[in-house]
Amino acid sequence: MILIQILIMLVLAMVAFQDFKSRTVLVFYFPLLIILFCLEQRNKLTLTQSGTNIIECMLFLLIELITLSLYFIIYYRGRDKLRSSIGIGDVFFMSCLCFTFSPGNYIVFYLISLILTCLGYLLICYFFKINSSTVPLAGAQALILLCCYLIKSFFVPMDFYSDKFICSFLV
Repeated sequence: MILIQILIMLVLAMVAFQDFKSRTVLVFYFPLLIILFCLEQRNKLTLTQSGTNIIECMLFLLIELITLSLYFIIYYRGRDKLRSSIGIGDVFFMSCLCFTFSPGNYIVFYLISLILTCLGYLLICYFFKINSSTVPLAGAQALILLCCYLIKSFFVPMDFYSDKFICSFLV
């Protein structure tokens, strides 16, 4: 189990490094992450629970991507702007995340990572006077997930596969 978490953290670090360095990520990393995430959760969830979590997360991602596509089609009058705005690696990485979170945790991680990525990117552009039109979204989300794994491993035991913690805030 510890070996799997170490491998996950190494792959996340490689995704972040490659995306920050060249705005591209080797496609090999995405299926590897899915396999590692599935191996990690095999002792914690039944196959039915895992499948349900993955399907619900994928449905959320699909709804989000359809909504984003419709926005770009309506606002920019075509899909050309969408293709240049979101990389396929970003979509692949968001799909990989569906295999590591329960639906509630997925949505919270997704929203928080997008907010942190936007804020971090704006701060870096402001302080370092960078004029880049691309954001390394997959790399930033990988780095944030790597931080979550480090916190989970050394400080606070987090359960990525259960929404109980999130639900305690809602009740």
